[in-house]
Amino acid sequence: MKEEKKNDVAVLLKYAGNRRGLTFLGLALSAVSMLLSMAPYICIWLAARDLIKVAPEWTQAQNVSKYGWIAFAFAVGGIILYFAGLMCTHLAAFRTASNIRKQGVTHVMKAPLGFFDSNASGLIRGRLDAACCQMGGKNAKLMAEYQAAQDRMTKAGTEYVRGIPVVKIFQQTVYSFKAFQEAIEDYSSKAEHYTADVCRAPQAVNLTFTEGAFVFLVPVALFLAPGALANGSFAGFVGDLF
Repeated sequence: MKEEKKNDVAVLLKYAGNRRGLTFLGLALSAVSMLLSMAPYICIWLAARDLIKVAPEWTQAQNVSKYGWIAFAFAVGGIILYFAGLMCTHLAAFRTASNIRKQGVTHVMKAPLGFFDSNASGLIRGRLDAACCQMGGKNAKLMAEYQAAQDRMTKAGTEYVRGIPVVKIFQQTVYSFKAFQEAIEDYSSKAEHYTADVCRAPQAVNLTFTEGAFVFLVPVALFLAPGALANGSFAGFVGDLF
């Protein structure tokens, strides 16, 4: 019976070694930081509510300064936790990238000498570096093709620069270098496919939900404070929302 293929996340956590726990700790700290970062907005709302209720007698709002200090404390705490979460995840990520490079170099050192005759050392190093940040799953093949197209364009670009004297003498253009032109067009098509067919829909959905959430605020407000709207009391309308 064949061994079941491991999940991509499990493989990455294995590369993290003894720092895999920092990944989960960083995620937890980031989540708590996100919750804390919402508290200042609530405090601002509470302060505004108290001020509107006593308007124009502003001095009667006794809790405004307290809300301000609470908002400040939550904001500072959120920043500290977010920084701590970033440090944890970055430490785990750097260890993961380091172990991937080490294993890649170990595998390359076992290759026959003929492999290095047909593969430049710079290209090998570039592929090892790219392997550390390359995604997995269904888009892994696409990213591999994208990286290969970029490698071809880089090599063709080097040959084009070396042929600049010929370009100047015979008044040639970049279109005379067929390999370079084809490499540019191939890379362009891969990049356009990735941005248009892979990233466009998720990015559109993300922006729709993050930037368009305010559209629901007005209906919710109208639903929560019908009595205040009927009486025409703006202060009552704001106070009934919380």
